[in-house]
Amino acid sequence: MYKVDWAESAMHELTRLWLQANAELRKTITAATHTIDTDLRDHPNESGESRDHGNRIYFASPLCVTFRVEESSKTSVVTTVWLMRPRKKR
Repeated sequence: MYKVDWAESAMHELTRLWLQANAELRKTITAATHTIDTDLRDHPNESGESRDHGNRIYFASPLCVTFRVEESSKTSVVTTVWLMRPRKKR
């Protein structure tokens, strides 16, 4: 089991997204955050997709986060978070 730590900038952005959302979106953001925390706590090395420099990207609709796993301290560090936007139909 790993500790999950959100970088201060990521936590500020998550708060901003939540405060600007309507009631329905707030519920889905809260649920996605719980999913992110659970998966990065329980199995971070298998969560999401690998990226350069030891970073990973993880999608939990409507959120997307980047994170890194610090094995020495058994910590998953969420470094960025953003809201996924639906694709426009052509």
